[in-house]
Amino acid sequence: MKTTIAAVATIAAAALTLAACDNPKPAPAAPAGPAAAGAAAAPMGAPASASLPKREEMAGFSLDLINLANDPFNVPATVSVSGPMTFSGFAFDPVAKVPGKAVDITVNGQAYPTTYGHLRQDVADYHKTPGLANTGW
Repeated sequence: MKTTIAAVATIAAAALTLAACDNPKPAPAAPAGPAAAGAAAAPMGAPASASLPKREEMAGFSLDLINLANDPFNVPATVSVSGPMTFSGFAFDPVAKVPGKAVDITVNGQAYPTTYGHLRQDVADYHKTPGLANTGW
């Protein structure tokens, strides 16, 4: 059974939470190990945003892919109801122009952690801010 998840993509993107941007720090080094090589990431823990206060500012972010579907805001992604869904994009603190500590995706009120800190040189180049290079999730 297949289902169109344009609404889920919109909800997920609208509820994307950039975690812990209140104390700007220098950009982290490029990820090392399996995540940097494109291999499977380590198991994820609890969502990072659960204990953080809400901020008025919207996170700078993009939801680039749902599974292999590009531009899920304009072209609905179709996925199997029984299969996994993979989301990817980038996010950062737009006020301080620095990466956050973590990124969670919220779908139907449930927060899910992501692996954050993947190299996104295109983001750093576009914003002319080298510190935004490791903002992929």
